Amino acid sequence: MKTTRMFTLALGLVVVAIAASGYAQDPLAEEIPNYTRPDEEIAFAGQPPEPVFAKLKEAGFQTILSLRSPDEISFDEKKAVEEQGMTFVNIPITSSAITDDNVAEFSRVVSDPDNKPLLIHCGRAGRVGGMWYIYRTLFDKAPEEQSLEEALARGLASPALEAVVKDYVESRKDSQQ
Repeated sequence: MKTTRMFTLALGLVVVAIAASGYAQDPLAEEIPNYTRPDEEIAFAGQPPEPVFAKLKEAGFQTILSLRSPDEISFDEKKAVEEQGMTFVNIPITSSAITDDNVAEFSRVVSDPDNKPLLIHCGRAGRVGGMWYIYRTLFDKAPEEQSLEEALARGLASPALEAVVKDYVESRKDSQQ
């Protein structure tokens, strides 16, 4: 009985480890900074290099959402994405200028199933994590602690940006209920 229980526990741990590593082995993680893909529908990252857009298309991505302003990028990202037959959406975000319009557009793009699989990126994934925190808290009504954990896992690393997005959420809570 004890041996059977130990075998079942060991087998369960192996299954969990295999499931958890499913996207950790994604070859795109080697080519795109701070790339994470927690599920089939969405991935988060820093700036993909121009040649990687073909690989993103091969991986099944439909839409690329950039949170960078065009002057932050050394190539024509819109052109690179659209040449691969994917949709390009640009919502330039800065930590000092998160607007209601930016947040509404982000929510629209992220929640539209026609945009999936979706890659959301900025320079290093910090703004990605910040916008994810806002989206999960205000639109999905996820608990703030859970939203923050997800945001940190998706790239939110700046305490200053964390304060900005928390302030944004706090100032909008009443209007979102």
